Amino acid sequence: MSLRNYSGSSDFYIADSTFLGKNDSQRLIGWNGDYWRQFAGIRRADVSPVMASYTAVRVYGPGHVVAFNYIADFHDGIDIETYGNPDGSNANEGPDYPPREYWDRRARGHRLLQQLPEPTFTTNAFEVDGGCHNIRVMRNVMVNSASHPMCNQPVGGGPAYWIRNIVYHAPGGSTRLTSGSAGVLFYNNTIVTETAAGSPPTCTGATT
Repeated sequence: MSLRNYSGSSDFYIADSTFLGKNDSQRLIGWNGDYWRQFAGIRRADVSPVMASYTAVRVYGPGHVVAFNYIADFHDGIDIETYGNPDGSNANEGPDYPPREYWDRRARGHRLLQQLPEPTFTTNAFEVDGGCHNIRVMRNVMVNSASHPMCNQPVGGGPAYWIRNIVYHAPGGSTRLTSGSAGVLFYNNTIVTETAAGSPPTCTGATT
């Protein structure tokens, strides 16, 4: 389901749904190379899995709520469209931030919450990449995500909140903070996997 590439879409409510992709649920592929190459010679490891499903839900614009869904076997689970510069701004000529007449077109005010276990993702369970302000990812279970289920690259100013999420088995690391991830905050998350980030996150009450 995609509302991508149109910043004028707003206030969609996507809830109580099941999204099943076509990726192999028994194997993690990863974005940078094939994780299974290291297990050459072991049963099933000599067959490279194919990414057959990209993103379950992708939104842009303000005010969307995505809640109480089960998502499995996609490359990404729930994403904000990595749209480029917000409407009204320009990376080369300026302004760097959209002027007031474009403020209603910013990716902001999203609530992405309570994704049910046990999903399998090629890379990110959630991407808030391209989001601007007041993005909340809350009370989710993110299991079997090849790399960085909590992905922020970039966030345009923040705040972007990750609150009371559980992350388990993300061999590429739980958290991505690169390409200018301003205003990202983590509260009371439980992370049982490798953890690495491009820059130090703000962590309060995290369990690792």
